[in-house]
Amino acid sequence: MKTNKETALSVAFKAANDRWLLIDRAVEISGKSLANFMFEAAWEKARTVTRASTVEIQQVKQDNVSFVLNLDDFRNFVAQLEAQPKLNPAIGRLMSTTACWEPKSTK
Repeated sequence: MKTNKETALSVAFKAANDRWLLIDRAVEISGKSLANFMFEAAWEKARTVTRASTVEIQQVKQDNVSFVLNLDDFRNFVAQLEAQPKLNPAIGRLMSTTACWEPKSTK
């Protein structure tokens, strides 16, 4: 249904009485008809699910990085990942400072 025309649709729901009582109470409080209340609830849920799936898809696209290496380059890449890191004085200083969210020591 990708048109701007209004479409009539009949829907039948089966639910336990306690659920219907809750829905009826919410309909009464909202001042809307049951049909309008149910449609707006379904529409809002659809918007939420659609937004969430869009965010997930974008996140997955951002998290996945693909690159192709020949065998020699792949072996070199793996060796660099597995190698002992080189000493870096700047990282040593950074790791020895107190983070801004940590309490300052009273020496």
